[in-house]
Amino acid sequence: MLAFEEINKISRDILIKTKDIVQGLGYELVYADTDSIFVKSKDHNPTKRDYGELVSILSKETGLLISIDCHYKFLVLLPLEADEKIEVLKHYFGITYDDELVVRGIEVRRHDSPSFIKQFQTQLLYTLFDCENSDEVVTKGYEDALLLVTQAIDKIMTGEGILQQDLIISKLLGQDIDKYRSLFPHVSAAIQLSNNNNNNSNGSSGKYPTKGDTIQYIYTNSQHNNPLCRVVPI
Repeated sequence: MLAFEEINKISRDILIKTKDIVQGLGYELVYADTDSIFVKSKDHNPTKRDYGELVSILSKETGLLISIDCHYKFLVLLPLEADEKIEVLKHYFGITYDDELVVRGIEVRRHDSPSFIKQFQTQLLYTLFDCENSDEVVTKGYEDALLLVTQAIDKIMTGEGILQQDLIISKLLGQDIDKYRSLFPHVSAAIQLSNNNNNNSNGSSGKYPTKGDTIQYIYTNSQHNNPLCRVVPI
């Protein structure tokens, strides 16, 4: 416990020192994480090399090996639902000057997201960031992205070009069904599978989903009052 507290103290001191150095050199501290900081230069079009001096100073003053991970062209920090003025830790997306998407904490990063959602979200971000400057992102980029959302909704509603496997969500059953107190979507799907196995067992013992099984399902009516009617197991 004492070692944990000492590590946190050292980390906090280094982060505060880093913040003071960054701001003292005229940079804007956009965001700070547990092991990284996001800074913005006062220059309008800074290159990656322009940040080299800052990296050298920080490395010397903190005694840590520091490097530039990403040089963003655009970056969006997602707000906390309870307070839009506070950013959620490790929830952001952006695009680098090398046209590489960098995302954290959104669906495209989740292993259980349907392939359709991952492909759509990737295309959506490239569409949003296909702009020359930030003003254009919130006007042209936003309008183009909104049109893409409408097209995706129409595609889902009509089923045109979408296969069932494109919409499958996979979730690990963390404990046996009877241990859950809430009917999460994957639990509802597991219960349905259990009932189906029971009905098809003809008096014999069917295979019930148990802890550690991967449950696959798709949404059919996410707004239904009964959680058991919102998803269908695959």
